[in-house]
Amino acid sequence: MTFTIRAAGAADAGRLAPMVRALTMHERDPTGFLSEAGLARVLAEGALEALVAESGGAAIGYSLHHFGYESTYTAKGLYIVDLFVAATHRRQGVGRALVGEVARLAKARGGVFVWWTSKSANTEARAAYARLGAFTEPVLAHAVFDEAFDALVAEAEAEARRQAPRT
Repeated sequence: MTFTIRAAGAADAGRLAPMVRALTMHERDPTGFLSEAGLARVLAEGALEALVAESGGAAIGYSLHHFGYESTYTAKGLYIVDLFVAATHRRQGVGRALVGEVARLAKARGGVFVWWTSKSANTEARAAYARLGAFTEPVLAHAVFDEAFDALVAEAEAEARRQAPRT
């Protein structure tokens, strides 16, 4: 199978969104938050970059990534947020090529690493990552969303107002 990888932007959100949804469903994450418009907006803002793998004019995989910094090593690199290859195209080098292109981009920008996470139950992906030479370390991910996020923001805003110089 032949395929190409290219940078994707906001105009590609319609091609990326179905694969993002497929990854979200595969990982058993909530799917109700994803929107093509939201993905296009984030890509247009430059907060996130994308690569798309294509074969025969069809999108068969993608990567979403952003700048990262590792303070332990005082080093910069890229953090892969999403990595997905359609089931019918797995084990054909697409995922490896996507990660390789992210690594190439990182090095071109002075980076020395690519970092990503996977769910422990995703044994197929973890085996593929081991074949790349990736090491695995146990990490717990933490996130604040919805009401907890809003409460934390309100608390920080109140503190910022309290500390603001009075005129």
